Amino acid sequence: MPEFITHVDEFDHVLGVLPREDFFKNPTLYCRTSHLYLFDKVGRLLIQERSHTKQNYPGMYDASVSGTVRAGETYEDTLSREAHEELGIERLTFSFFLKGVYTDAIHRSHKALYTAIYDGSKITPQKTEIEHIYWLSRKEISNNIQTNSKHFCPPFLEELQDILEKNQLTQIFF
Repeated sequence: MPEFITHVDEFDHVLGVLPREDFFKNPTLYCRTSHLYLFDKVGRLLIQERSHTKQNYPGMYDASVSGTVRAGETYEDTLSREAHEELGIERLTFSFFLKGVYTDAIHRSHKALYTAIYDGSKITPQKTEIEHIYWLSRKEISNNIQTNSKHFCPPFLEELQDILEKNQLTQIFF
């Protein structure tokens, strides 16, 4: 059975739902995506290396959690579902950070970015989604971007560069 995704216009107004495959076949269609930046208590950000079998951006670094908003879900519903599926985290409290639009040759999305601080208890990465997870400081992220920016998913790289350049999230990202 196909997975149905919320289809929106360039202003994030819901147009209906479409099978997930339609978005891969036509990168001019807009969808919604949710992203989580998960920090530990010492200010490090969890980043994931995407599975090498992923259709988009295989083997690249990405946000702690991310996912496409399914039919009937809100941005927040998606984030809760994906945090559980990708990292095995249930009942996570997160805070809204920003909303924006991302477009490239692969897809177009209205993205909502959230943050959370996690106590570091057990994380169980979903093997079909994630190759590895890394906890990195602001300086380590910055160094990785400078030396190996091509290893970052373009939407994630754009977000990180903006956060670093504007010196945002300094109260939780050291």
